[in-house]
Amino acid sequence: MRLAKQKKKKQSNKSKSSTARKRPLSSSEKVPKSRLNQEYQALMGEANMAYVHGDIQKAIRICQEVITNVPNAAEPYLTIARIYEDQNDHNKAFEMNFVAAHCQRSKDLWLRMLTECQQRKADDLITTCYNN
Repeated sequence: MRLAKQKKKKQSNKSKSSTARKRPLSSSEKVPKSRLNQEYQALMGEANMAYVHGDIQKAIRICQEVITNVPNAAEPYLTIARIYEDQNDHNKAFEMNFVAAHCQRSKDLWLRMLTECQQRKADDLITTCYNN
Protein backbone atom coordinates (compact mmCIF):
# COMPACT_ATOMS: atom_id res chain seq x y z
CA MET A 1 0.00 0.00 0.00
CA ARG A 2 2.78 2.40 0.94
CA LEU A 3 4.59 1.68 -2.36
CA ALA A 4 1.49 2.60 -4.37
CA LYS A 5 1.26 5.95 -2.55
CA GLN A 6 4.96 6.62 -3.14
CA LYS A 7 4.56 5.87 -6.85
CA LYS A 8 1.60 8.24 -7.12
CA LYS A 9 3.55 10.94 -5.29
CA LYS A 10 6.55 10.52 -7.63
CA GLN A 11 4.29 10.68 -10.68
CA SER A 12 2.62 13.87 -9.48
CA ASN A 13 6.03 15.42 -8.75
CA LYS A 14 7.20 14.50 -12.25
CA SER A 15 4.20 16.15 -13.85
CA LYS A 16 4.76 19.31 -11.80
CA SER A 17 8.44 19.53 -12.73
CA SER A 18 7.74 19.04 -16.42
CA THR A 19 5.39 22.02 -16.48
CA ALA A 20 7.96 24.28 -14.83
CA ARG A 21 10.18 24.59 -17.93
CA LYS A 22 11.62 28.00 -18.57
CA ARG A 23 10.63 27.97 -22.23
CA PRO A 24 8.41 25.56 -24.09
CA LEU A 25 9.94 23.27 -26.68
CA SER A 26 8.89 23.95 -30.23
CA SER A 27 7.41 21.12 -32.24
CA SER A 28 10.66 20.73 -34.19
CA GLU A 29 12.80 20.51 -31.04
CA LYS A 30 13.31 17.20 -29.37
CA VAL A 31 15.32 16.72 -26.24
CA PRO A 32 17.39 13.60 -26.78
CA LYS A 33 16.94 11.04 -24.07
CA SER A 34 20.02 10.71 -21.93
CA ARG A 35 21.74 7.35 -21.79
CA LEU A 36 23.10 8.20 -18.37
CA ASN A 37 21.64 6.85 -15.17
CA GLN A 38 21.28 9.12 -12.14
CA GLU A 39 24.79 8.38 -10.88
CA TYR A 40 26.43 9.43 -14.15
CA GLN A 41 24.08 12.38 -14.59
CA ALA A 42 25.27 13.57 -11.17
CA LEU A 43 28.88 13.10 -12.27
CA MET A 44 28.20 15.14 -15.41
CA GLY A 45 26.69 17.84 -13.21
CA GLU A 46 29.90 17.80 -11.19
CA ALA A 47 31.97 17.99 -14.40
CA ASN A 48 29.94 20.96 -15.63
CA MET A 49 30.35 22.74 -12.28
CA ALA A 50 34.11 22.13 -12.39
CA TYR A 51 34.15 23.56 -15.93
CA VAL A 52 32.17 26.63 -14.89
CA HIS A 53 34.52 27.23 -11.96
CA GLY A 54 37.57 26.93 -14.20
CA ASP A 55 38.81 23.53 -13.04
CA ILE A 56 39.23 22.23 -16.57
CA GLN A 57 41.39 19.23 -15.65
CA LYS A 58 38.80 17.99 -13.16
CA ALA A 59 35.99 18.47 -15.69
CA ILE A 60 37.85 16.48 -18.34
CA ARG A 61 38.82 13.77 -15.85
CA ILE A 62 35.19 13.30 -14.79
CA CYS A 63 34.01 13.25 -18.41
CA GLN A 64 36.61 10.61 -19.22
CA GLU A 65 35.37 8.52 -16.30
CA VAL A 66 31.81 8.74 -17.62
CA ILE A 67 32.99 7.85 -21.15
CA THR A 68 34.82 4.81 -19.78
CA ASN A 69 31.63 3.55 -18.14
CA VAL A 70 29.01 4.76 -20.64
CA PRO A 71 30.83 5.17 -23.98
CA ASN A 72 27.63 5.69 -25.99
CA ALA A 73 26.44 8.75 -24.02
CA ALA A 74 26.82 12.07 -25.84
CA GLU A 75 26.94 14.38 -22.81
CA PRO A 76 30.61 13.91 -21.83
CA TYR A 77 31.77 14.30 -25.44
CA LEU A 78 29.76 17.52 -25.78
CA THR A 79 31.22 18.90 -22.55
CA ILE A 80 34.77 18.12 -23.64
CA ALA A 81 34.04 19.67 -27.06
CA ARG A 82 32.87 22.86 -25.34
CA ILE A 83 36.09 22.94 -23.29
CA TYR A 84 38.21 22.53 -26.43
CA GLU A 85 36.24 25.30 -28.16
CA ASP A 86 36.97 27.63 -25.24
CA GLN A 87 40.66 26.73 -25.57
CA ASN A 88 40.50 27.47 -29.32
CA ASP A 89 41.39 23.87 -30.13
CA HIS A 90 38.79 23.63 -32.88
CA ASN A 91 40.08 20.35 -34.33
CA LYS A 92 39.68 18.46 -31.06
CA ALA A 93 36.31 20.13 -30.49
CA PHE A 94 35.21 19.01 -33.95
CA GLU A 95 36.29 15.42 -33.21
CA MET A 96 34.41 15.35 -29.89
CA ASN A 97 31.27 16.81 -31.48
CA PHE A 98 31.47 14.21 -34.24
CA VAL A 99 31.61 11.38 -31.69
CA ALA A 100 28.71 12.98 -29.79
CA ALA A 101 26.67 13.12 -33.00
CA HIS A 102 27.15 9.38 -33.43
CA CYS A 103 25.99 8.79 -29.86
CA GLN A 104 23.06 11.18 -29.78
CA ARG A 105 21.57 10.75 -33.25
CA SER A 106 20.29 14.32 -33.15
CA LYS A 107 19.31 15.85 -36.49
CA ASP A 108 20.31 19.30 -35.23
CA LEU A 109 23.76 18.12 -34.23
CA TRP A 110 24.24 16.27 -37.53
CA LEU A 111 23.24 19.42 -39.44
CA ARG A 112 25.78 21.42 -37.43
CA MET A 113 28.42 18.80 -38.19
CA LEU A 114 27.49 18.83 -41.88
CA THR A 115 27.97 22.60 -42.03
CA GLU A 116 31.34 22.33 -40.31
CA CYS A 117 32.44 19.48 -42.59
CA GLN A 118 31.52 21.58 -45.62
CA GLN A 119 33.51 24.54 -44.25
CA ARG A 120 36.49 22.26 -43.61
CA LYS A 121 36.04 20.65 -47.04
CA ALA A 122 36.05 17.25 -45.32
CA ASP A 123 34.33 15.44 -48.17
CA ASP A 124 34.82 12.00 -46.63
CA LEU A 125 32.88 13.09 -43.53
CA ILE A 126 30.13 14.94 -45.42
CA THR A 127 28.75 11.60 -46.62
CA THR A 128 28.58 10.37 -43.04
CA CYS A 129 26.61 13.47 -42.04
CA TYR A 130 24.12 12.98 -44.88
CA ASN A 131 23.65 9.33 -43.98
CA ASN A 132 22.76 10.13 -40.40
